[in-house]
Amino acid sequence: MINTFTSYKVSSGITSTSIIRYDVPSFDSAVKKLRPTVTKWEVDSESFLVWEDSEENSPPTFEEISEELKRQVEVFNSYWYVRERINSYPPIEVQLDMLYHDIKNNNLANGKWIQAIDNVKEIYPEGAIANQEMLEG
Repeated sequence: MINTFTSYKVSSGITSTSIIRYDVPSFDSAVKKLRPTVTKWEVDSESFLVWEDSEENSPPTFEEISEELKRQVEVFNSYWYVRERINSYPPIEVQLDMLYHDIKNNNLANGKWIQAIDNVKEIYPEGAIANQEMLEG
């Protein structure tokens, strides 16, 4: 499974959009990353029992899979704050209602909407890394 999100950055009044894609770490995603042409496999704790690859590549070693999995975990964890922000923002219909009232009350600088967004950004600042306790629970 590939996790995708869109990040908006504002610089000098210009808004840009970028799409960031990264794997959700798993044995399967590591195998597919290492051997993208694999079509079928079965594995036990010691070896591949079945291996079919459309380009007849050999299966990766368990050491290669372990290293790829470590890399995927590092990338996944580095986007922790983004996933937390996405789940913490109020639903868009609530945000629109907040904005409507803030505009009507001429209060865009410190109205309910900006306070709600700032609160989430304070709790999950850009680039924040989850500690081990947050990742486990």
